Amino acid sequence: MGSSNTNTTTNISVTLPLKVLDLYKRQHLLEINPNRSIADLKAEITRITGTSPQKYMLKYKDMIVDETKDTDMIGDIGVREFDQVYMEPRDISPITLSVRDSGGILLKIPINPLTTVKSLTQRILQHSQKSSEIGLTYKGKILTEQEQVLEEIGMKDGDLLCVFSQVPLSSKR
Repeated sequence: MGSSNTNTTTNISVTLPLKVLDLYKRQHLLEINPNRSIADLKAEITRITGTSPQKYMLKYKDMIVDETKDTDMIGDIGVREFDQVYMEPRDISPITLSVRDSGGILLKIPINPLTTVKSLTQRILQHSQKSSEIGLTYKGKILTEQEQVLEEIGMKDGDLLCVFSQVPLSSKR
């Protein structure tokens, strides 16, 4: 009996684990084939972070991975396993938020949309010269996550927030 020579092709998918530091300084781990294009990498980063590619530049080792080189392969820029690529914000215009305090006074506060709720609260305290603890509501919801970024919440130029006084638990009866 003769031996049969069958050629079998095995598809081997090589993936490269990469760390991605997003605009909010959170780290994500993604795996992508190094033979994919820079445009594919940006699409994957957009998918996992939810950030539009128009809002960031992709950097690797202080080198901007330019949009004009989207057809370059990921492996062409020298990325290795577990290297970190990071998103750097493009010039971001400040937004102006309208803030109504408990006395009915309306403040207009220009602020970077990548600011946290905690920083916004501090800015409001400075502008309103209130000394008590305050809380914020946006679209009817109390903003409890102090490290959440305004843009993540969906705040846009001209949006309205309301301020309320918080009574410390120890003084409640």
